[in-house]
Amino acid sequence: MLFYALVAQNIVMFAIIALVAFSPVKTRRNSIITIAGAAALLAGIAATGVWIYPPAYGLAFYFLLFGTASFFRLRRSPKIDKVQSPKKTYAVTAASVVAGGLLLWQGVSGRTPPTGHYVDLAPPLQPGQDFCVLSGGDSLLLNLHYLFAGSEADRFEMHALDITRKNRFGFRTVPSYSIAPKPRDPAHYAIFNQPVFSPCAGEILSSENGQPDVLAGDQYRVRSGANHVSIKCHDAIVVLAHLKQGSVLVKQGQSVNVGDQIGLVGNSGNTEEPHLHVHAQSLPNPMRPEAYSNPIPLRFDGRFLARGNCL
Repeated sequence: MLFYALVAQNIVMFAIIALVAFSPVKTRRNSIITIAGAAALLAGIAATGVWIYPPAYGLAFYFLLFGTASFFRLRRSPKIDKVQSPKKTYAVTAASVVAGGLLLWQGVSGRTPPTGHYVDLAPPLQPGQDFCVLSGGDSLLLNLHYLFAGSEADRFEMHALDITRKNRFGFRTVPSYSIAPKPRDPAHYAIFNQPVFSPCAGEILSSENGQPDVLAGDQYRVRSGANHVSIKCHDAIVVLAHLKQGSVLVKQGQSVNVGDQIGLVGNSGNTEEPHLHVHAQSLPNPMRPEAYSNPIPLRFDGRFLARGNCL
């Protein structure tokens, strides 16, 4: 799914720029309207896109292409309009502006911390090592866990984060595999085998250590469970999942402190590629044991993180 999203994202960006560069020039006004609509869409995709292939600095390349295409389109446009711009130009531009505006709204609102109760944690991975959020935030297009929020049984993951790691070139794979958009071997991802630390002090409620690490790819997902650790932290349960088989160092009933190593990042369970999944949920209600847990937003050292933000 992620691979297809990356392909589609890049194809759409190139298609928008190609439209500006090569579509027929009717009038100067037509060119300005076309450029405005394209700019709105590009801005929206930039705000909500998954910038790991290419990395975020690849946006500079896209906007340079767009600026160049816009410049030469305006140069080809007649200085004085002798005919009216086609009505369909206005319609397409209006649709583009609306779509771009919706994408921008998702990108901006999703980076605004939700109000109300939240859990403040220490980073579960070493800060300053380019561990960044792949999926997370307070909107659907930034945080794909919102897709499951409609199901009461899966609602507890609504505010979850998926964290990956960038190499020195900005890609999420090891340097020798930077040009590969989707390697199959989990070891080719920069986050694989990285130590995971307890983000809070508390009691281990459950742990799983025996699930195998699967190959990267949507077709290799295993829905029978992932290696994980769940910790009772104050009034919440914090879950860290997709850990490496055999790496989990804690067991049920054990106490942990902030910074204690609990395992390594792996690729076990229902996962498309190596990453660390973190979420918090409410404790079970003893008065209503049949009730589902509620999702709780996360902050790390007081910071609310969304897609693209790093620990």
